[in-house]
Amino acid sequence: MMSLMAKGSLTFSIRKYGVSSEQGSRKTMEDQHAMVAETIPFFGVYDGHGGTQCAEFLRDNLHTFILSRPDVMTDPEHAIRAGIATAERVFLAKCANEKIESGSTCAIAMIVDDTLVTGNVGDTEIVLCRAGSPLLLSTKHSLHCGEAIGVALPNFRNILS
Repeated sequence: MMSLMAKGSLTFSIRKYGVSSEQGSRKTMEDQHAMVAETIPFFGVYDGHGGTQCAEFLRDNLHTFILSRPDVMTDPEHAIRAGIATAERVFLAKCANEKIESGSTCAIAMIVDDTLVTGNVGDTEIVLCRAGSPLLLSTKHSLHCGEAIGVALPNFRNILS
């Protein structure tokens, strides 16, 4: 992973949060989300494909795989990577046992102390809107995109898994 350092910082407080989801013209809705407002606020969006099973599995489990890691406060980037790796390993075993063929992208954000930490797998993007202006916090991944580039700012970290 390459890292691109940039000047700046993001200072924020969360007063409210919510979610909105729209199915569009498709016959089924395969997207899922999770919001966990505990010691470490966690937000996840999961864009399922080929069925809902993977996105539902991530909705129900990914935050636990990440937030239960002993290093989540001291090394949240590692906690995200390890949590996603655990989710993949457990879900692939479930797929083999239950003949599941669905998949999902994921984009997550969590606040550790005063730092916003984000991570994504696939082409689901994370955008921060501040005073009406969008700031892209993630990089789309595909089989053809090559090495991902992460952006690190004081009080902001992005981890690409």
